[in-house]
Amino acid sequence: MLITKEIEIDMAHRVCFHKSKCRNLHWHRYKIEVGVDDKIIDTYGSSDYGMVIDFSDLKAVMIEELDDRFD
Repeated sequence: MLITKEIEIDMAHRVCFHKSKCRNLHWHRYKIEVGVDDKIIDTYGSSDYGMVIDFSDLKAVMIEELDDRFD
């Protein structure tokens, strides 16, 4: 089963010496979608029972690996 989670991050930059407005500090907003394709967890009594992954766990990984690193 495939599940997906989406986050949005902002990044600012400038292009030094560029002839147009890109020489000024400006930002872009990026939408990042991550998919997890795996079997459904069938460990009865587990907090993740019936899921591929808990969305809060997936979001935490996305924030750590993407948002914290690039934003």
